[in-house]
Parts: sequence; structure tokens; C-alpha cells
Amino acid sequence: MGLSTRTQLSISWSIEPDTEIPITGYSLEWDNAEGESVFYEIWDGRGHPEVLSFTIVAETGKKYSFRHKAFNVNGESLYSEVLETYACVSPAAPGLPTWITSTTTAISLNWEGSADDGGCPIIEYRLFRDAGDGGAVNVEVHAADLAGNSAATGQAVTELPVDGLGMEFVFQLEVLTDYTNLISQAVMGEASYPMLYAGVPGTPSSAPTRGASSGSYIIHVEIGAVAESNGAGITSYHIVIDDGLGGSFVEL
Repeated sequence: MGLSTRTQLSISWSIEPDTEIPITGYSLEWDNAEGESVFYEIWDGRGHPEVLSFTIVAETGKKYSFRHKAFNVNGESLYSEVLETYACVSPAAPGLPTWITSTTTAISLNWEGSADDGGCPIIEYRLFRDAGDGGAVNVEVHAADLAGNSAATGQAVTELPVDGLGMEFVFQLEVLTDYTNLISQAVMGEASYPMLYAGVPGTPSSAPTRGASSGSYIIHVEIGAVAESNGAGITSYHIVIDDGLGGSFVEL
């Protein structure tokens, strides 16, 4: 639940078209979220047809129902359809996506969920990436996998460009609650640092060989290069040697 306890909740409605007689005002009712299925009038706008909204202070996190009706000199209309909505505010931004591992097929990352849902249930998290060029982070990935998952804390991202191996991608997370869904505005977290799309190097192309400059006390070892870097440049080669008696290997 959110950290707040009271929230302003603003309800608005549309102008009803006049028939032969002008509308003279509107009334608004709510059910006060007590589960009684009984509505109570909270705004009597008869004589004020220009008033098309009303703001109340409600208990954060509770779900309320509202309905309204119109008046003219002949009487009142039927009630509108019922609006059900939570009393809440925008949630806190979700955590920063962090790198777990990369392969030649995926970048795996995780994140901390939103620390404060603002009083409304979290619906889902949405994940976006850039094009691997340091530009806008606006490509949504794995929408189907994350849809409706309010507890998601990570994703193995495979929706990457076919020619993207070796590129760096930036990710950004968005949280959607019942509140942000109603106003079509999810809350975006911070962009991640660039994450390299690459796997571990391939196996060396051949076994080490004894070089021509080897002697009685020196063994010159020649090694074969790795043919497959798998997207990341080779930074070094490591050689290990046993004790000459078939024991374990140690790094030179």
C-alpha cells in the first residue's frame, strides 16, 4: 500500500445536452467505500449547471463508487453509470534495471519494484530499451511476458536486434497502477547504464604447442587465437600449467 493515508479525489462529468428545458444542475453520490452498496449524496449542484466536477478527501487505497444525475425544472434524470476508482496518487518510480549476465542470445537483468504504490494496486511493469545507439529509450520489450505481472523483478531480454551482438543497450522501467491506468500516464524510472550484448569467448582454436625457442629450462608455449569473440573484444589470454607429475593446474 501507499505511504499516504488521505488523498484528494477529483470526479468530473460531462455536460448533458438540453432538451426543451435547460439543465439546472447536477448531484453527485458515492458509496463511501464501506461495502454497503448504498449511495450518499456528496454534492447538490442544483442551480449550478456550470459545476462539472467535485473534489473530496478520501482514504488512500480504498476503492470508491460514484454516480451522478442531472436536474431541470421538471425533475431529475436517471442515474449515470457507476464509476469505480481508487483514491490514490502516482506511485514511486521503479528501481534501476541492473545487469545480471549476457549471452549471445539475451541480456538478463533485474530491478527493485516501486517502493510506494501511491495507494493503488500495481498492475504491471513495462520494460524499454534504446536502439543500441545511445538514443531514446522507447522500444518496449517483452510486453506480453510482463503484462499483468505486478511482482516481476527481472527479465531475460531476447528481443534485441539481429545484428546487435557487441552493441550496448540502455534499459528503463515503467510502473503502471490502477491510478496511472485511469489517467493513461505510467511512471518511468531512471535509465540504466549501458549493458553490453555479448557472450563469453569461444574455445581456443587449438591446443597450446611447444615453440621453437624452447630449451632445457624454458618451454616456450604458443597458443591459438579464439575465432569467436561472441560480441566482446578479447582482453587477455590465460595459460595454466600442471606440476609435471599429473597434478592440478595453476595459472602462470
